[in-house]
Amino acid sequence: MVLTFGLVGLAAGLIAAYLYSGTQERVKAQATLSMLPGPEVPELNLPDYWDVINQGQPTRSAGIVLADSHWLNSAATAAGVPRSELELVAGAIPETSLIIVTMKADSSEAAERALDSVLKQASGVAASAAGPYILETVASPIGSARSIMPTEAQWIAGLGIGGLLVGVGLGLLISRCAQQRSFVSGRPAMPDENEPTDTGGRRGEKSILPPDFDRPPMEARRR
Repeated sequence: MVLTFGLVGLAAGLIAAYLYSGTQERVKAQATLSMLPGPEVPELNLPDYWDVINQGQPTRSAGIVLADSHWLNSAATAAGVPRSELELVAGAIPETSLIIVTMKADSSEAAERALDSVLKQASGVAASAAGPYILETVASPIGSARSIMPTEAQWIAGLGIGGLLVGVGLGLLISRCAQQRSFVSGRPAMPDENEPTDTGGRRGEKSILPPDFDRPPMEARRR
């Protein structure tokens, strides 16, 4: 029984893996930006501005501006996809001058084009909103798109093994329940503990004699 349920679970997992592996792909493009003091900052004050950048406040402010969803309208137009397909995220790396910006879409080309459009529109605005700074692209989004969906082998391994384990567990549970029912049905009936035991005394009374006491024959008692 356990083997049967295990095989059924494995088959169900493989079927689910086949169905899910054919779903629509999602990819993510990524760009890395670096925040620098602007050209208008005096050279003597550069160390102070670098300290402020490394503390994280300017990069966090720029990240909030870069991640604003209103950039997605023109990004969707540049990529030729619906706005609902795009997902924009931006955030600063703590204690550095770096900002990571990512764009998710249903194809590599759409993700890269949309992210490139966002950077061209938003980089200047984000830098000026944080202070007298500029943003430079350290890693371009072009050519950075990577799939974020599991591969077919990963689907098969994950869902196949999961289905096998569920099937074996269910088979063990059912088998154990069946064994318990069989054991209970085959046991002899137990005497009622509340019913008085006939020990030779009057009915309804319990004997005070020890259990191993040997009563004399009835004729001997009459004499």
